[in-house]
Amino acid sequence: MNICNIQKGLAVGTICLFLLMSVPVISSSEMPVINEKSELLNKGGLIDNVPITCRGIYLEQILEAILWIPVFYIHFMYENNNDIPISINQHVTVTGRDGQILYDYDHNYPFKLNAHWSGDSQFMRRIELKNIGYMFGPIDITFYFKIPDDNSSVTLLFHGFIFNIGAVIFNRNGEKIEST
Repeated sequence: MNICNIQKGLAVGTICLFLLMSVPVISSSEMPVINEKSELLNKGGLIDNVPITCRGIYLEQILEAILWIPVFYIHFMYENNNDIPISINQHVTVTGRDGQILYDYDHNYPFKLNAHWSGDSQFMRRIELKNIGYMFGPIDITFYFKIPDDNSSVTLLFHGFIFNIGAVIFNRNGEKIEST
């Protein structure tokens, strides 16, 4: 492989990254899970006080991705705004074009998140995408987040785009699919 072609590919990928990250795309049906006591969120229990957001690759990770250092493409951030510690179960599914499952991870056993602490989960690296041959295209991310302490849960849908050295998420707060 010619080094000039690699450099051109990296330059194009970096330009695409900056273009995609500079264009705000918000879905009209986007309904964030926020720390408000609205009628819609009140029925969820402890989940009401746990805002969840999703990000793609961080700008500081781009150089690492260009150098083929393994970085995670998808980052979920959540904050326990409850006055008690909570247990968390989560399941993430990433699908590509035509519903092709690119990544599926079920965190079966709960882990604790202390009161008024934040946490994060990171998923999917380039090697996993390369193994399935999906390095460029749209993605949908389904994130199921459950608190077994009171059996409250939420399922969120995020839309994004994968390109060789990273991913960008268009709706960082997600669209609420289901809440219990």
